[in-house]
Amino acid sequence: MDMECACKDTTCLLLRHSTPNTKVPKLTEFYDACMDTDTLDTLGLVPIEDHLKAICSANLTVEAIFRGATISNATGVPLFVELSPLPNAVNYTRTALYDVHPGMPFDQKYFHEPLWATVEKPYREYLTTLFTLVGHGEAPRGRVFRQRPYPLSVANASYPLGLGLPLQAFGFDVCEGSNIIVLLDDHYYLDFSEGCLRSMPVDVLKTMIEYKVLDFNARYLSTPFVKARSAFYDMVIEGLKELPSRATICRFQVETSIGELLGTYYPKEVWTADIAACAELLVLALKAAFKTGLESAGWLDDATRTNFQPPRAPHPLREILNLTPAAALYPSLTEHHLPTTLKVSQPPHTSQD
Repeated sequence: MDMECACKDTTCLLLRHSTPNTKVPKLTEFYDACMDTDTLDTLGLVPIEDHLKAICSANLTVEAIFRGATISNATGVPLFVELSPLPNAVNYTRTALYDVHPGMPFDQKYFHEPLWATVEKPYREYLTTLFTLVGHGEAPRGRVFRQRPYPLSVANASYPLGLGLPLQAFGFDVCEGSNIIVLLDDHYYLDFSEGCLRSMPVDVLKTMIEYKVLDFNARYLSTPFVKARSAFYDMVIEGLKELPSRATICRFQVETSIGELLGTYYPKEVWTADIAACAELLVLALKAAFKTGLESAGWLDDATRTNFQPPRAPHPLREILNLTPAAALYPSLTEHHLPTTLKVSQPPHTSQD
């Protein structure tokens, strides 16, 4: 569906009326970089060339995994594990470091019959196209292969390849004595992946990491990569009848990054004085209702009632809406689309507080 036809909310309306005819700060620069297929096609693999060289030049399993994890940390490419700082389920006042499965390239249901029969051929064609575009000729054939807190040193010792190396690549201290812990969700997956990584030939491992880098970046590279990705994900998985236009692709990319791109300009345009006043009144009313409910609830004992009181003044509305003064504003955008996209899409990495 054309995004212009589907524009109904304020965000999409602002996007539609801002590109490409008006020069809204940063937004049009990002959109123009995406639409500049001549530059993207001329660049080819240049935006990810260093990453591909780093992977292909690895001689050891440890080298390949660590380099892949370093790329993952820098760009967000999903590797064999995802490290996420999230609220601690035991103590919500603290943030915990979670180790979670990085997810499948598309919905898991497609990896089982009968759906696998409908996607296997186009998926193999997509893989072949990616590797052909980087000069491999065809896709190399690979071989078939209760939540508990762990100190990072123990996690590193237990899963040195699948978890230890990514932790190090993300800048964590895995030496004994570190007081940071990681919560492991799926020991079966970690055991399985560690065994695979130990037994996997380094060339197969490098191919897997290279594919992850290519698949993650394909939408931001030259036209052949974009078409190959769209032919599989949009046509086969999403069921579109025709490839989306370049303008549709770029408008979608702008929409997903609009908050970071526009910085304070966007809230000022969307949050008028009247809307802000109404929202503030709503927040104050909710706060008052919550306080009244706590004070009047006869089934609450005094200790529980005290513990439920906010320990400090609530965030102002602008902070609740993630409109903090510290929000990244990106005063300048790079010429090339992929570096620009990475600049606005990667949040700062934080560990447990």
